[in-house]
Amino acid sequence: MLMTSLQDIAKHFPQLRSIEEIKIGGQKCVYSAVHAEYGDIALKIVLNHENDDRILREIKIIKNNSFPNVPAIYKCGDVNFDGKTYIYIYEQKISGTDLREIIQSGDKFPFIEVIQLLDNLLETVVKLEKQSIVHRDIKPDNILRDEDGKFWLIDFGIARDLKDVSLTATGANFGPHTAGYAAPEQFRNLKRQIDSRADLFSIGLVAYELLHGVNPFVSGAHSFIDILLKTETLTEYPLSIPEDTGGELSGFIQTLMQKGHTWRPPSAMIAYSWFNEIVDKLGLEVN
Repeated sequence: MLMTSLQDIAKHFPQLRSIEEIKIGGQKCVYSAVHAEYGDIALKIVLNHENDDRILREIKIIKNNSFPNVPAIYKCGDVNFDGKTYIYIYEQKISGTDLREIIQSGDKFPFIEVIQLLDNLLETVVKLEKQSIVHRDIKPDNILRDEDGKFWLIDFGIARDLKDVSLTATGANFGPHTAGYAAPEQFRNLKRQIDSRADLFSIGLVAYELLHGVNPFVSGAHSFIDILLKTETLTEYPLSIPEDTGGELSGFIQTLMQKGHTWRPPSAMIAYSWFNEIVDKLGLEVN
């Protein structure tokens, strides 16, 4: 862990003012600050050097593209503290709360907010798909709801650029994932099957959890392996959504959650088109 004061941070980043600590963790330290050119930013100092290749790929993916509902990276480089070199990142600051924190608070998600969530995430994955990028870690912890009710996708730490060389050994038993949110083909490391449909699985599961109240694969599981087995075999309870009188949205979400990747919508673009048709039928508007 980086042991330093706000005064020391300010000394190393003289172009920043109003620096405040947001989160100090084992992998990165995050601060809020104001930059003369970029305005409000999040300063991130990456501590975990064992995953430099993934960190650099994450920066490359975001900095070289402009994705909707994804915080922009303005600048990155190296900074030295006490003889050790770390990667720093200036990132667009999003004032909001992650969904995990909201879920744990016991707050209920209104139906219209889940519609907004699906719209924002599907829009993002459509753009990722066009660049052959799979996020691979869509979960409540990596989704922020800002003060205007918009949802942002963060943390591309295990994202895969399908045009680039894989960083995961082909013979590995498991691919990078979060148990309970990753599609079967992803955690089974079936590389040829992994595309945007893995992200669609995760989006469907997050929406299901918000509407049903629990993650069906995590609830009642006794171990990591138990979660994976439930993900592959458990048939979740059908959703009952009062506002979805015809069952179209419930059916759509559970189509996203299909175990086999070929049973899900064939692309993020087609999934987003289906979703928009459902929204129109329900007479809803999203921002």
